[in-house]
Amino acid sequence: MPLLVQFGRAGALLLVTALEVAFVILLIVGMLAPCMGLHLDVSVVLEPSGPVPKSMGWMLEDAIDVMGLRPLLNAEVSLWHCLSSLAGYIGDGEATCILAFAMLAVFAISMTLADMMMLALATFSLGTPGRPNTAMDVSRVLKHISMLDVFCMGVCVVCLAGQAYSKVGFNLSLRAGLVPLVCAEALHYLTYHLVSSAVSAEEEGASSDESRSPSEDKLIARVGGEGL
Repeated sequence: MPLLVQFGRAGALLLVTALEVAFVILLIVGMLAPCMGLHLDVSVVLEPSGPVPKSMGWMLEDAIDVMGLRPLLNAEVSLWHCLSSLAGYIGDGEATCILAFAMLAVFAISMTLADMMMLALATFSLGTPGRPNTAMDVSRVLKHISMLDVFCMGVCVVCLAGQAYSKVGFNLSLRAGLVPLVCAEALHYLTYHLVSSAVSAEEEGASSDESRSPSEDKLIARVGGEGL
């Protein structure tokens, strides 16, 4: 028997509510904390690694400061920073950033939040036989198009692939902000599994009751009466 069914409707609502609150907290923390770090080591262009003499290193540092490149050489990137930057690029006429903004804002965040909301509504509809659980049907669709898990995996893949360029001073690394995002998606998976299994069990029970013929009901009642 599914766990939420064992808890009953009130217990299921309490458990899912706790999971939803924890999910929102982890998502907010993960969005605000840096999940990726970029560091460019300019020393690789100095001798003996690069062509610039060490005696001219101070000129290189001054040039970086004058051109305002210092913040770009050492960046801590969060999901919120990505969204705000992409929105600014779109406002400046960077139309190609519209797709990137949509992937992050709509599919990675909004669809995942919408799926969690549908799971809460599906839990609220438990214990109402005879009524289709429309919220669960919507959740099954949203589960396939929500991409928070894809975002987390993409960050890991990009950082791991970027290690190949560390010898030339281009360093990409994971940051602690990815941990709460992964934990939030894990809670999303857990909540979906708990609610979907409970709804499926309820639907199977309702369909088996409807498929029983009146003669079978009479036979069950007669056997039960003789047993008593």
